[in-house]
Amino acid sequence: MTDPLPEAAESASDLLTASVRALVARGRSVEVDWELETFVLGDVVMGVVMSSSRSVVLHAVRPQLVPAGALVNLVEAVPRINTRLSTSAVEVDLGTGALSVRAGLEIGDVDVPEEVFAALLGNVLDEVERAWRVYGPVLEAVIEGRLDPAEVAGHWE
Repeated sequence: MTDPLPEAAESASDLLTASVRALVARGRSVEVDWELETFVLGDVVMGVVMSSSRSVVLHAVRPQLVPAGALVNLVEAVPRINTRLSTSAVEVDLGTGALSVRAGLEIGDVDVPEEVFAALLGNVLDEVERAWRVYGPVLEAVIEGRLDPAEVAGHWE
C-alpha cells in the first residue's frame, strides 16, 4: 500500500491507524479494509483490530481449507504443536476447515507510546510468521497423510 492512510482512514480507529503505520514502517505492504478493521500482509498473514478490547490479532492462514477427511488427524496434531508454542497457537475450525496460527496483542486501556506499540506489534508479526514457517510444513505433512499426528514432536525444524 503506497499511501498508508487514505481518505477512508479518517473514520478508522486509532488502533487500526497505528497498526497500519507500524507495519508500513517495517517495510510491509498492507492491504486494508478500513470499514471492517482488517488487513492483509502478503499471501498468508491477516490482521483483525478489535476496538472493543483494543486488541490486534494476527493470523497466518493456510490458503486452502483443510479437506474434511484430514481434520481428524489435525485434532490430534494441533494440541501437540500448541504445547510447544508460548505466545501463539494453532487453530483449526472443524466446521470450515480453516487452519491458522494466531497471536494477539491487547493494549486495553494502557496508553502505549507509538514506537512501543510498533515494536510490540512487530514481535507479534514475527511470532506468527515464525510459527507458521516452523509448523506449517509439519501440519501439511499431517494433512497429506505423510506424517502420523502422534509423531509431530519429532519433526520440528
